[in-house]
Parts: sequence; structure tokens; C-alpha cells
Amino acid sequence: MGIQPGSGGRAIFDSQIPVISAVGHEIDFTISDFVADLRAPTPSAAGQMVVQDGRMLLEHVRAGIRKLASTLSAITSVSRQRLAAVKESYGFRRPLDIITQRSQKVDEASGLLATGGENLLRMKRDRLSLFREKLKVLSPASILERGYCVARKLPEMIPLTDAGMVKAEDRIELKLHKGRVESRVELTDPN
Repeated sequence: MGIQPGSGGRAIFDSQIPVISAVGHEIDFTISDFVADLRAPTPSAAGQMVVQDGRMLLEHVRAGIRKLASTLSAITSVSRQRLAAVKESYGFRRPLDIITQRSQKVDEASGLLATGGENLLRMKRDRLSLFREKLKVLSPASILERGYCVARKLPEMIPLTDAGMVKAEDRIELKLHKGRVESRVELTDPN
């Protein structure tokens, strides 16, 4: 970004590029001296600040190169050691052995799972069969099949559990194993 004539100290202050103010006479001060990144007493001094001694700059570059070479050498050495360790590891030397071992473990686990699953399924079937038999023995249909019936007072359809719940001439329904019977009460005996 160039500084436009007449734009004053604001343009120098806002500049993204470092600015050295070097107007000329050491006793003079300008606004640019106060807003610039650096002030030089004369343009010659500003030039010396910007362009350092060539030998010093060259030595600085050489030192940087030496440091970079040393760092790269250390990184390379560590990387070679890590690579050697990986190459010597059991997993790298014998991948097929590891795959075979893991495959055997998977086969064993599959066998155990299949056997365990079959056993569990057989146990659940046996248990279900036992529950079915118990339900069959205890079900109302089985009770009715053995000659019992369910008696209900009509028309309310209230299940009768006590002879005192009905009186002579009441209508009742008897639910049998096969079908139903409606009748009238002739006599009740509470005992």
C-alpha cells in the first residue's frame, strides 16, 4: 500500500508494511515520526537500519542452515530407530501367525455361541412346554371338561359363588364344557 500525498499520519499508522520515518534534520520532528514503526535521524541512518552489514546477514543465514540441518538429522535418526523397532516387532514379523490365532479364537467363540444358543433354545422350549401343561390343567376349559360348570345369575350374568345369591324362580345359566343351559331355580340350600 503506498502512502498518498496529503493523507498524513493516519495512512502511516494504518499501514500493514513497517514504516521508518527519516525526514532529515535530527532536530526536526514531524507527525510521521510519532506514528511510524521506527524513527531514524536521517535518510542515511534509515538505509543503514534497513540494510544490515552483509557479513552479519550471511552468518545469520549460515547459522539458520546449520540449525535446520541438525534438527533434520535428529528427526531422521529418531525416525530410523522407530522404523527399525516396528520392523522387529512380532506383529510386523509374523502377521499371518496373528491372523491364524485370531481366526481360531473367532471359530472357538462361534462354536461356543452356537452350542450355547442351542442349549438355551432347548431349555426355553422345555420350559414353555411345562408352562403350557400347567396352563392347560388350570384353565377354565379343562375344569369344565372334567364335569364342572360355571353358574351365572340372569340377566345380570353375575357368577354364582354362594346359594344365597339366588332364590326360587330366579333364572340362571350353566356354562358347560360343550354349550350352555338356562334354567329356573326351584330350591336353594345355603348349606
